[in-house]
Amino acid sequence: MKVLIVTQGNNLKVATKILQAMQFLTEKLEVGAFICDSRVFASWSPPEFINQKFIVKEWDLYKDINLKKIDEKLLNEYELEIGDPTLWNAVIADRRVFMGKHCKYTQDYSSKFSNTEKKIILQEHLKSIDKLIIEFQPDLVLGFGSSTISDYLAYRFAKARSISYLLLKATKIENYISLNDDMIQPSTHLVDRFNTPETISEESRKVAESYKQKVNESGLIYEGVLSDSSGQSAYVSNLYFIIRAFVQKMKILITNQEYDPQAIDSFALNVYQRIINPLRWNKTLKTFNDKLVDIENSDGKFIFYPMHYEPEVSLQVFGRAFQNQIELVRYISQSLPIGYSLIFKEHPRSKGMRPVSYYKSLFELPNVKMAPINMPTNFIVQKSELVIGVSGSTCLEAAILGKKSLVLGTPAYASFDSMGIELVENYSNLSKVITSVLKNPVCDNSKLMQYMSSVVESSVPVNLYTDLLAKPGRVSLNDGVKVDVDKQYSLLADYLLKRAIELGVDKRLQLGG
Repeated sequence: MKVLIVTQGNNLKVATKILQAMQFLTEKLEVGAFICDSRVFASWSPPEFINQKFIVKEWDLYKDINLKKIDEKLLNEYELEIGDPTLWNAVIADRRVFMGKHCKYTQDYSSKFSNTEKKIILQEHLKSIDKLIIEFQPDLVLGFGSSTISDYLAYRFAKARSISYLLLKATKIENYISLNDDMIQPSTHLVDRFNTPETISEESRKVAESYKQKVNESGLIYEGVLSDSSGQSAYVSNLYFIIRAFVQKMKILITNQEYDPQAIDSFALNVYQRIINPLRWNKTLKTFNDKLVDIENSDGKFIFYPMHYEPEVSLQVFGRAFQNQIELVRYISQSLPIGYSLIFKEHPRSKGMRPVSYYKSLFELPNVKMAPINMPTNFIVQKSELVIGVSGSTCLEAAILGKKSLVLGTPAYASFDSMGIELVENYSNLSKVITSVLKNPVCDNSKLMQYMSSVVESSVPVNLYTDLLAKPGRVSLNDGVKVDVDKQYSLLADYLLKRAIELGVDKRLQLGG
């Protein structure tokens, strides 16, 4: 089986270990790769099944982009073949290209690339991925994200050329991880399971029921979500990390390392996260203290809008039309019945990232207020009359809590009926939709448990963020118990092979054991 992996950051090492565990279950495994992140690549030891003739390094595509010319005819041809319908969607998905160079740690919409440079970057990605697919001839394209140009284009090429595609994705139910056969639409294996509930095991139903009880008690908490303890460190610790990052930056400048779009200015990141953002957030709270609402003691009816972190796939991939959240909040607030207010809660990761002027624009709207950032989301949802979101997990949480919600974007869960979640297909009719929903407050989530059980049945429990990727400041579900990481990789390998067989990648493959 020939597998083309598309990775960003440490997903390269995760992909390698999954495939290492799987190679003993197949007759022959050959792997090509499109890799983002030169630093991870430098510390990577490719196993024998990696065919190094078929490795594309993203940072090579950025060399001498000012010397390259746009081939409009070629771009048009690619757009006709793989656009959905436009190729700009691939650019918009990639914050490193579409947004400013500081956007990871502060609001920065000013792209570091000109329009011409964006088109050249897009063109180079198209040519390199096309060449890689033609020469390598993969049976399967295996993705690990949807936030880079290469992620998006590899998906579009696979779909256009009838190549099997799988994307490793967290389900946001406990620690269950799914291999979806589509990046945007619901995966067919989940849809099939949902439509045949008699095939769902009793064990999966129990896991779903247990998770529902946990959400009702403590809110939507899943493996890898940001931990409440991921706040600012003490002064001495902050100073240490800033100095260390400065030394690292000087080393990079002295050694004149080549440009890599994946590289983040760690010095600027530490200065913003440890000094500027906390000060800016404190100023925001002092300036608009009268706009913070005491939901617990408030009698007024309100609609709840959870703010999205920017940049994030929730907006850039699953909610492209709603990236301007100021205008979105304005439109929602103007679509409410006269006796309702709109309460928003800032995303924890956005704490201090936005300027005070951003909130000033929001609070100029007469019926808009903000919930305290440390107030549990499930408490706000339960007190609200309705939840409105673009994508993300809050609307799913509302359904579990028995509250209706309206979804403006295209998260996969919104495609399933009788979940208590209504997909707003005509944005211009939002006021009519809101009024209609409020008149009938009964939440029909009769098939919610069927959906959750189907997700559990169709995925595997793996601690992707806390154990495999070892991301700091994330919620772990281990309860202090040490996890056998090798067993988790073996579980993913078995699951990957199972999904490959289901897709008909190689009918000769058989599960080991």
